[in-house]
Amino acid sequence: GSRHRRAGFDDGGLVREQTDRGTEMPCSCDCCISQVVSRVSSGGSNSNGNLVCVPRATEVQVGETAQCPNICQVNAEEAVNFNAVSLDVDYQRYCMDECVTAGKPFAQEGAVPETLLCAPKGSFEKSPAPVQRVAQQANASQAQAMDAPPQPPQIMPTTPAPPTATPFKVSSAILALAKSKMEEARAHAEAAGRSAKAARMAYETARASALAMGKAAARAQYAEMEKAAQEQAWETFQIRRRYEQSSQVAAQKAALDAAAVYEQAKQRDLARAGEWAQRASQYKAAARERNTAAEDAKLQAMRLRAVKQFDAARDYATRATAAQDQAEKYMEMSQGAAKEARAIEDTSKDYDVAGLAAAKYFMARALPPDVPPPLLPMVPR
Repeated sequence: GSRHRRAGFDDGGLVREQTDRGTEMPCSCDCCISQVVSRVSSGGSNSNGNLVCVPRATEVQVGETAQCPNICQVNAEEAVNFNAVSLDVDYQRYCMDECVTAGKPFAQEGAVPETLLCAPKGSFEKSPAPVQRVAQQANASQAQAMDAPPQPPQIMPTTPAPPTATPFKVSSAILALAKSKMEEARAHAEAAGRSAKAARMAYETARASALAMGKAAARAQYAEMEKAAQEQAWETFQIRRRYEQSSQVAAQKAALDAAAVYEQAKQRDLARAGEWAQRASQYKAAARERNTAAEDAKLQAMRLRAVKQFDAARDYATRATAAQDQAEKYMEMSQGAAKEARAIEDTSKDYDVAGLAAAKYFMARALPPDVPPPLLPMVPR
């Protein structure tokens, strides 16, 4: 990945650039060394110092060839302990929280600590014997060096002197860096809070929108169903109306057909009554003609007697008598025919009553029970 740099501070407060992220190497106490931190520098009242673990990148390494960067990676469980939002942790915090020094500081301020080694707290607590042996050997070597006479300094031009640990002082630059880290963490926390609030608002908006859309969809579906129900109800009503109308028309037709039989019989009898009435008129006319013939024959007989033609007079008198008998017979026959015509006409009125009853019966018989009865059709009377 790309290499980033950030400013670090030495004991004098000077800024120097160091490698921030490079190979994303895991955190290890091998990149931590012991350093004396005096109580005066840390706000105490005396100068007796304490050993703490600090990043090797801060005190020992210089330049682009540093093997221990300022940022390292921890696992997910350790990230929770550091309250980190990612797996990247500053080596300053890692060394102070997860590592412990294996030596003790000298009483004299500025003295070299017994050892530069730092080890994980867990391994140190589980097996303290090797670390104590290293500390005892370091103490014995230091005591022999103090009892021995001073030796002249030896110059080793080809081998550089090992770096010495200097007392770690909490300077204003480090405090400023810590404050900036704290501000950065607070900014991240506020951003996370705003993001959570925005997510919550988005969720509430989406939920309200979903509810509103659901209600709108339900209302639209209800309106559509109501419209479909109205259309189905109207169609059902039309079907029912057509069914009732067709049933009523069929029933009325059955009533008319039943009444038509009686009407035909009535018209037949009325025709016969008309024939009888016509015969009565004919007989009556014949009777009048015979009466006239009889009167003429009587007058002729009277004229012949006046001229003493008695034989001819008797012949006309006989004709007059015969014509008078025929006239009376025709009159009787006319009266009988007229009486028969009136009897037939009187009987035809029964056909009206029978036809009306038959129309009602057959209409009721042809009408379904769930259909109201229609008006009775105009039956001929």
